[in-house]
Amino acid sequence: MRSIFISHTTADKPLATLFSETLRLGGVPVEHIFYSAQRSTGIPAGEQAETHLRERVRSAKLMLELISETFLTRPMCLMELGGAWALGVPTFPIAVPPLKPMDIASRIGNFHTHKLSEEAAVRQLFDELHDRAEQATGLRIGATGWGEAVDSFLDRLPSALAARSTDDDPDARRDEATDHGDGLVSSNYVVAEGSFGTEVRGELENTTDSSRSVVILSATFYKDGANIGVASGTVGRLGAHQRKTFTLTSTDHIPVHDRISVQVDNWM
Repeated sequence: MRSIFISHTTADKPLATLFSETLRLGGVPVEHIFYSAQRSTGIPAGEQAETHLRERVRSAKLMLELISETFLTRPMCLMELGGAWALGVPTFPIAVPPLKPMDIASRIGNFHTHKLSEEAAVRQLFDELHDRAEQATGLRIGATGWGEAVDSFLDRLPSALAARSTDDDPDARRDEATDHGDGLVSSNYVVAEGSFGTEVRGELENTTDSSRSVVILSATFYKDGANIGVASGTVGRLGAHQRKTFTLTSTDHIPVHDRISVQVDNWM
């Protein structure tokens, strides 16, 4: 069971990854962590994103929310937060700088929020998170290993905060949808480096009353108007009015690019 749900935006992925790695380094088994940006802890390829997320929120014992300015503009993140409250899932909200707890309180309500502002606040955050993680997993988590993980977190925190994306970053999540015709709509693209090449992850929706046995997709990478690489993949068994996640993979690692274009090459 994935007991701890890390809720975050793609723009805050470096920080979310740091939290996920710190939990594991501190003694939380990977099977207890749901972190959507990593394949080993996220949504399996071919699964319906909304259904899978709903199930994960419902089964979570603790939701760790990285609340940034971007988080507050993302409907999916706010739905995860609201879903946790509605289902009585314990939450652990964290204000991501430069956002302050008072800023969050004025936007979505006044509740206890942890800070990443200085070392003492971070250590206090992890002291409480240690106890909450034990409650969520039902496991005893050793203090020595946890303390070493917190020390590593503090060392890496400045670079993780500096690496966060902005809405203008071409690799940041794109919430707008792309209509490919024939009732197929893709959205929520994320570019990440995989084990074998550069990956484009996203969601594909079939808006028609007919199912699709297989949909073949590709993503083209551009730099200064020139095509510098392609990633490809498929989505199988896409039912009527169904949404599934996809992962498109290139044969090698794509260098820095300006933009991507996702297209449906064929379907049957």
